[in-house]
Amino acid sequence: MIEQELTKLLETVKIKHKIDLKNKEQENWFNGSETFFKEIKNEIKEAEIEYNNNKQVHLEDELGDILWDYLNLLINLKTENKITSIEKIFQRSNIKFSQRLNAIQNNIPWNEIKQQQKEKLKVEQENLNKINK
Repeated sequence: MIEQELTKLLETVKIKHKIDLKNKEQENWFNGSETFFKEIKNEIKEAEIEYNNNKQVHLEDELGDILWDYLNLLINLKTENKITSIEKIFQRSNIKFSQRLNAIQNNIPWNEIKQQQKEKLKVEQENLNKINK
């Protein structure tokens, strides 16, 4: 069920993204990924207010806004060639947190696995920088 809902939402985001790109000159609010970095920050503040006010329905609505803006951010970052793909983000996240969970289950400190992951990312970025020169 959750996969279907996420798939439908992502399809809606893709349609909206095409509209945004088509109307970019006419829409003074849209500035690609920068727009959604700002919007995520605003929506997090709004979600926190609803959380603190113990308003479940409003909180759920604001969390949906965060998800909407996050997916819009990802699709804009892909369009701007700042990321490889949206799937890659999910793959990285699954690997990262699976490794961390595995570490915890094997009594390896969170910070230790986190440091190992940071070192691996550093090497990966250095290699990518060499390729892109």
